[in-house]
Amino acid sequence: MPGVVIEATNSLDGRIYCASIVPKQEASEYWLAPTLSPGGMEAQTVLITLKATVTTRKTLFPGKNPPLLFVCYGLGRLEFDAFCALVLQILSICDMSALTSVANTQAIDEICARHGVIADHGEFRAPRSYRPIPLLMLFDRDSTVRGY
Repeated sequence: MPGVVIEATNSLDGRIYCASIVPKQEASEYWLAPTLSPGGMEAQTVLITLKATVTTRKTLFPGKNPPLLFVCYGLGRLEFDAFCALVLQILSICDMSALTSVANTQAIDEICARHGVIADHGEFRAPRSYRPIPLLMLFDRDSTVRGY
């Protein structure tokens, strides 16, 4: 299945955000947000089957749009179209300039609950990046083990 790109106008700042969504079959590492796991800095390793990379809308000016957020999903029952709808809701509703805020965390958790998934709020640390990128790792609500 090929990937898709979706766009949404954010209701808070009026900007247009894009998400490139692709099926994956890879193991990935992420770190839980420090507020969820104080002092625990071990990487979590999970199998990813769907990945969305959120950026600002491309402009006419050359340059690279760095990712603002990664949304990933492991093994489970969430279908591709439902994953796209979930990402679209996040793009439309959340404050993209404060992704790790309490208000955004609550909004994301509510969106996830409507889709039957739960989110680990974490971050991705690229080898050559100066800042971590917020990451949402989604799991089925009724899964007994995260990451299977």
